[in-house]
Amino acid sequence: MTFSQAEEKYVADLLNLFKIIDTSEEIAKQCIKNRKVKKIKIVGNIIVSTAMVNGLTLVTRNIKDFNGLDVKILNPFEF
Repeated sequence: MTFSQAEEKYVADLLNLFKIIDTSEEIAKQCIKNRKVKKIKIVGNIIVSTAMVNGLTLVTRNIKDFNGLDVKILNPFEF
């Protein structure tokens, strides 16, 4: 699938609105704490730990992977 120039610009403009948050020692320590509470894959753990450390809401459809962790979750497909 290829994007038209207008679609490519729209996606690039949308992505430019996002803030990139680098991993940190604090996020790594939160990953360890989370793993003690729940068996969670490393990719999901880094994402949820980043949200936890930065006081952010985790937006995901896959809420079951994060149940039991102290994080605010928003499922955008749940109405």
